[in-house]
Amino acid sequence: MRFTETTTLAATPEDVFALMSTPQFQQDKADALGSLSCEASVSHPDAGQTTVHTRREMPAGNVPEFIKAMVRPTLVVHERELWREPGSDGARSGEFRVDVVGAPIEVRGQVSLVRVREGCTLTFDFELTTSVPLFKPAVERAASTQVLATITTEFDLLRRRLQESERPHAPTASTPTKR
Repeated sequence: MRFTETTTLAATPEDVFALMSTPQFQQDKADALGSLSCEASVSHPDAGQTTVHTRREMPAGNVPEFIKAMVRPTLVVHERELWREPGSDGARSGEFRVDVVGAPIEVRGQVSLVRVREGCTLTFDFELTTSVPLFKPAVERAASTQVLATITTEFDLLRRRLQESERPHAPTASTPTKR
């Protein structure tokens, strides 16, 4: 199954990328998804490239009954994004993949941040496949629901964090001076 999910964010590609490519943002995303544990790292394998790797342990509670026999009570999800160096306008693109240890699904795709008048668009374009021929459509539908929920959570978290960074800071208390 092929999917494309896009959102427009009121920030530059540089600002969105700076936020997305931190271990703290990845930890916050894992928390918002209900992960039991999370490990996140960011590395720079080549000049201008950035790799974001997250390992999340997730409860398998939302897995349909017919799939539960194929997986453990918790799922280990490895998410990797490899971002290329930015273009002259700050736009970035890269590849991402999601592997679920012990589950018969695979997610591979492209990710991009493109400057637009309102800020930038963030797009995930991906293919979700399964290695279970008998239940293929049902497994793909169930897995796609979870992948799309993860992307929606990431979009929402980015919007909240960007809005928080735009808020004016509270004035500091001043000490009265005598004249």
